[in-house]
Amino acid sequence: LKMPAWAPGRYLILNFARNVSDFEAESTTGSLPFYKTDKQTWRIETLGAKALYLNPWEETFRVDLERVDPLVALCEKHRLPVVIAAGYPWVSEALEISNLAARWPQVSMVMTNGGQINISGLGQLNATLALSKNPNLYIETAGTYRQDFIEETVQAFGGERVLFGSGAPYFDQRFEILRVQLAKVSEKDREMMK
Repeated sequence: LKMPAWAPGRYLILNFARNVSDFEAESTTGSLPFYKTDKQTWRIETLGAKALYLNPWEETFRVDLERVDPLVALCEKHRLPVVIAAGYPWVSEALEISNLAARWPQVSMVMTNGGQINISGLGQLNATLALSKNPNLYIETAGTYRQDFIEETVQAFGGERVLFGSGAPYFDQRFEILRVQLAKVSEKDREMMK
């Protein structure tokens, strides 16, 4: 995290960081350690994080808004995927995620819940449409309520676009594992899903 040392229209170095009296870095798993590298920069330890996880429903933002772009730009720079809690009305439905994926074709994006939590069937169609438009988009299996959707997605896009998801601790792990083991797909595709 770096604070500016100057203000537009002023030609002098300022110390905005001196006004920071409290600083914390948090993730969904708890506090992150950090240290100050100079008077205006803090380095936050990622504790080995390998992806950016966005939960638009909990954090109340629409995933396809441009305000998300600086975070995705960092993922592009560091070659990290973006995992998105998918299927939530108005904030992270498959077509909204599709819009974000289209703007960032070099960044891999994973839609949780098979890209949908709407059991009407419209969510499935939108998830399939989003996958067909964006080769950088993937789904994960946890909580996908229809086994045939997983099978059809593998058939249409290949096992490499469908990732096993445990949904721990909310979903029954035995069932989530069986979901992949019992899928009517080739052994090669099943291995890709694991």
